Amino acid sequence: MGNIFISHVIADEPLMREIAQGLEEDGYTAWFFERDVLPGTSYLIQITRAIECCDALVLLVTPAALSSDQVSKEVVGAFERKIPFIPVLIGVRPSELKEKQPEWRHALGGTAMLVVEREGVSSCIPRIVEGLTSMGISPGDEASSFSPILSTPSTSAPAHLKERILSTRSSLEGERKQVTVLFADVVGFTSLSERLDPEEVGDLIRPAVEIMAEEIRRNEGTVAQFLGDGLMALFGAPLAHEDAPQRAIHAALSIQRRLAEYGEKLKLKGIRFKMRVGINTGLVVVGRIGDDLTMEYTALGDTVNLASRMESAAEPGTVQVAENTFRLTEGYFDFSDLGEIEVKGKEEPVHAWRVLGALPARGRISASLSRGLSPFVGREKELDQLTERYIQAKAGHGQVVGVVGEPGVGKSRLLLQFRELLPEDEYGYLEGGCIHYGEAIAYLPILDILRSYLDIYEGESEESGKKKVEERLAGLHGYLEEILPPLQELLSLAVDDESYLSLEPAQRRERAFEAIRHLLIAESQQRPLIPAIEDLQYIDKTSEEFLSYFIDFIPAASVLLVLLYRPEYTPAWVSKTFYSQIRVDQLPEGPSAELVKAILPEGEVSPEIAGFIVGKTAGNPLFVEELTRGLLEAGSIVKDNENYLLSTEPSDISVPDTIQGIIASRLDRLPDELKQTMQVAAVIGREFSLRLLQGVTGIGKPLKSCLLQLQSLEFIYEKSLFPEPEYIFKHALTQEVAYESLLLKRRREIHGKIGQAIETTYPDTLEDFYETLAYHYSRSEDTGKALHYLELSGEKSARNYANWEAVSSYQEAIRLLDAQPESKERKKEKLGIYRSLIDTMMLLSYPQGSMDVLQDAERLAQELGDDRSLTAVYRRLAAYHSIKGDTALGLMYSEKCFDAAERLGDMDTMAMIASGTCLARLHAGEISEAAEISRRALKLLEEQHREHRVIVGGWTAYSQLSGLCIEALGALGEFGEEGEVFEKGLLSSLEADDAFGTGWVEYNHCLALHSQGDGQGLIDHARKAIERFEETGIEIVLGTAWSVLGTGYLFKGSYEQARENVEKGLELQRKVGVPINLPLCLIFLSLFRLAVGDLEGAASSAEEALRLSRDYGAKSLECASLLTLGRVSAGAESSRIDIAERYIRQAMSLSEEMKTKPLNAGGHLYLGEIFEQAGRREEALENLMKAEEMYLEMDVGSQSHWLTRIQEALALLA
Repeated sequence: MGNIFISHVIADEPLMREIAQGLEEDGYTAWFFERDVLPGTSYLIQITRAIECCDALVLLVTPAALSSDQVSKEVVGAFERKIPFIPVLIGVRPSELKEKQPEWRHALGGTAMLVVEREGVSSCIPRIVEGLTSMGISPGDEASSFSPILSTPSTSAPAHLKERILSTRSSLEGERKQVTVLFADVVGFTSLSERLDPEEVGDLIRPAVEIMAEEIRRNEGTVAQFLGDGLMALFGAPLAHEDAPQRAIHAALSIQRRLAEYGEKLKLKGIRFKMRVGINTGLVVVGRIGDDLTMEYTALGDTVNLASRMESAAEPGTVQVAENTFRLTEGYFDFSDLGEIEVKGKEEPVHAWRVLGALPARGRISASLSRGLSPFVGREKELDQLTERYIQAKAGHGQVVGVVGEPGVGKSRLLLQFRELLPEDEYGYLEGGCIHYGEAIAYLPILDILRSYLDIYEGESEESGKKKVEERLAGLHGYLEEILPPLQELLSLAVDDESYLSLEPAQRRERAFEAIRHLLIAESQQRPLIPAIEDLQYIDKTSEEFLSYFIDFIPAASVLLVLLYRPEYTPAWVSKTFYSQIRVDQLPEGPSAELVKAILPEGEVSPEIAGFIVGKTAGNPLFVEELTRGLLEAGSIVKDNENYLLSTEPSDISVPDTIQGIIASRLDRLPDELKQTMQVAAVIGREFSLRLLQGVTGIGKPLKSCLLQLQSLEFIYEKSLFPEPEYIFKHALTQEVAYESLLLKRRREIHGKIGQAIETTYPDTLEDFYETLAYHYSRSEDTGKALHYLELSGEKSARNYANWEAVSSYQEAIRLLDAQPESKERKKEKLGIYRSLIDTMMLLSYPQGSMDVLQDAERLAQELGDDRSLTAVYRRLAAYHSIKGDTALGLMYSEKCFDAAERLGDMDTMAMIASGTCLARLHAGEISEAAEISRRALKLLEEQHREHRVIVGGWTAYSQLSGLCIEALGALGEFGEEGEVFEKGLLSSLEADDAFGTGWVEYNHCLALHSQGDGQGLIDHARKAIERFEETGIEIVLGTAWSVLGTGYLFKGSYEQARENVEKGLELQRKVGVPINLPLCLIFLSLFRLAVGDLEGAASSAEEALRLSRDYGAKSLECASLLTLGRVSAGAESSRIDIAERYIRQAMSLSEEMKTKPLNAGGHLYLGEIFEQAGRREEALENLMKAEEMYLEMDVGSQSHWLTRIQEALALLA
């Protein structure tokens, strides 16, 4: 006696605890739940058991409780079991209770109610005790003996399922599963309870519940809980079924059919009895059960809630399913579309269908997934295509082949079969692979190929690795010194060549590309070479760039490059004449049947079996193999003498409708130790070594036994034995399904253990694993190590000039920090990573998203009061806005940065920001100011002996400022001083090994040469600038440099070369995303079009240049655009002379304001030309003479293009 259940909602927990404490002080045992209860949880079972065992129920009636479905269920449950009530109305009037919860009226009947306010709850405790005493319920003398665990024989699992569930007990400790949830309850149960005696209600419900449980067990479902007037069942848990949704619907239809018969019997007694069933399929988290199989089993997630809502919305006597279940069972059942319906707890309507009945079973494959080493059939055409390409390559006409197809169609198997057709010693084969998280790991597949060629394994000692490399390369005498250092660096071996180490990252990358190319081409000269890369859709950017580079050398080599990828990937080299694509599609019916027979050897396969499997799998080799093996393992296919037969009806066979269902059902049939081994290995990755798996699991010899069993079951296969055993999942999707089955918490734990095992196992070669460690730790609980290795990965990528990979690592680090609680230390870490990220983004011309990073970095620096970091951010903001064309903002941030650096006494930053200020002033047309600032900054650097001080990426402040000073002096016509600055800047950049700085100085010198009209000088120096820019991979002004080169050819009269280069330059500049340089490219294109008579095109380009330069506030470019538009406007029509003159005079006005003599002289030249064209001889002569005078004053040289034009125009006038 004395067990009291307190019914409440979580919002009323303080009130409940006050009452519970008071009852316990009086000797009663109070039982309650400390949380709200979700549909489908095991708490419902425990609550039901508690209500059965309690002596009375104290009902806390509050406004929140009046709207609670769970409290209503508890009221009904207690009433059915004749448990006495003590309702306590808190802040609720009896009339309000009657109005809002009429269903409670019958249950509460004439029960006396205690009415109090929230403040008076403690005063009602003595009255509750009085009520209990009056009911004959006294405090218990002994501790409560009731258990909240429901134990009812009818909930037991089917006998044939008990052993299977118990044998996989560990899986029930927590897994993520695709499960189909079924809810069923009696329609109008409250009304029935009002009209019938409680005992009669029990007699009526019990047979219905037994029918439901029987049908659920018959379809191998699990009754998770009984809900008084109904139940909840799971299909696909605790053991997965590939056809769980179909099983659930079959069970539901059988329940409705049998209960309809039962209802007919009750109708004779005047009782209307119908059930509603709701079903939904989706991801849930499932918990553990008891050894006695009383189904203390938890399924949580939105899937459960929606299944419950489907049941509530269903019409009496029907089965209603949500969209996921319909999608997975369409074709198996006949449905009526109910459209979108509103359901409680969902913001948006959900789509629902009513099940009308079952259709004859037929197959439907919704995905294509690959198999590993399945028997090979039906690919003769594809094999012939590969063989033909090999013959061409063998003859010295190299080929590139893309093998493309959906997952599961057999791309890898095709390649393997092709290799088996070739004589083993006739060709060389090298293989690399990409992985789904490998886009931030530079050179990943290329490193696989190199290690394969050099026979080096990951984790091999430094001494052994270097020895193998040197021995393998010994035959390449002509290239050894060039090849060895970059290969050593790529393989994370010590590099002995100091001259190589002194190179800039971009130069080392070029050397690496050349080394790999030399290596592969040299090997192909010994015998035909077949390099192959799998899963190209996951390739990292650096490897992709290498392939684009290497492919151009293939046509003259005995190389067959084979690339395997999915259709969503589009290679950049599809237009190459030596590239061909082999499409691997689903197998036709005949070869599919052959595959079934190959999997079932040494016996005759009945047409029934072959037809059934082929019909179900639709020709996907993976589906064919997995379904055949699954049926064989399940005993649905048996061998009778020499014949394979179906042992059960096709409609009863567990047939997978998705590959996930197939693999999950096979995984759940494994013994616990094998399944757990699979799951841990899956977290490591598609490939894993025995040593690393042992390091993670801590298991010794038993682990080898597990792996042998998994090999025999064909889940994995051995990839290599030497120098250490390595394994690979037979298919990537097997690994993915095993991985996804783990709870998130368990995954994080294993990822962390993998990181620790790598650190312990490979301590001497840890740099090889930076990216892998970053991947695993970033998915563990160890955020500190994740950040550490992400930063190391970013730095490693940046050193190798793999800037996109560096950005990826830094962004992942930021994402991790954003997920942590905010603190001052976290902000400091984030700001530090931002600074590295911003520097890398600058080298990529500030890709999309850069502004968000800059603004957040600015905000953090201000919040932390970190003036030094804020100064650095201001410097990058100045560069960003100047490059993107916002001159005013660029200038504002330049000044902010300079002022901040001056306050800090930061000479380096002051010098560096001078370049940003110069750039902004150049664009704003403040040319003289830019020249003066750059002069002073250069002098400061010289006085401080900081000419070789690096800013970022090997770029020195001195070369940056020299280039800007050259541009300013050239624009002012100070060509003598410009030449001096050019010589000093070039020498300094060369001495500092500043490749980009050298190109930058050369490029800006080209702009001065253009103003002088030196065509040959333009060509010579533009080529040097382009060479340096391409060497470094920094493309900020690469397009403009090509356009300048084209203008040099235009000056020389080489129109075809001019066209090719100016068009290429504009295309590149648009692609790079540095809009401030677009007007200049457009001006050069316009001048070319004018020269070849394309007046319409010339006008269009000049107009766009003018519009953009005005948009960006670039006054000097606006001036040049006006000059060009004026010259173009004149064209061949004298009627447009006035318009042309207006444009040119506007330009000359601007040039006088900016003191840019070359532009002003150009204005006089253009006016002279158009006046001569219009027959206005005196005006023409006046302007031509003025132009000549100005050019001679600037000492442009006698060979100047501009002087030549003046002389030609004067000759016409004469």
